[in-house]
Amino acid sequence: MIKISGLVFIGFSILVGTLLFETSQSVQRVEGDLNLVESKISAEENSLNVLTVEWDYLNRPERLEKLTIENLDIDQKASEKSNFIDANADMPELDVPIKPSVKPSIVLQRVSIEQDKGDN
Repeated sequence: MIKISGLVFIGFSILVGTLLFETSQSVQRVEGDLNLVESKISAEENSLNVLTVEWDYLNRPERLEKLTIENLDIDQKASEKSNFIDANADMPELDVPIKPSVKPSIVLQRVSIEQDKGDN
């Protein structure tokens, strides 16, 4: 007859074999998920490249200038010039606000009041 140590060895072998099989199956499932994610990433990168090329094509300076001239009310003199930027060089400069050199007194009073509260 089979001794108890033989039965224990057979049981242990079956247990280890089952664990090995489950581990290999879980690894294969994870690799399948990884391949799926990598293919999605590749598709998104491809889509991003196509959109970047389209964006660059649609934002060509010549095309934008042509659309601007066609769709805006620009006088004939400006539209006849070859360079749109030079044609609008006589536009007035934008007003830029001047930063005061000294803070207004209300701000200074508010800061001193807050400092007084912190000292108490």
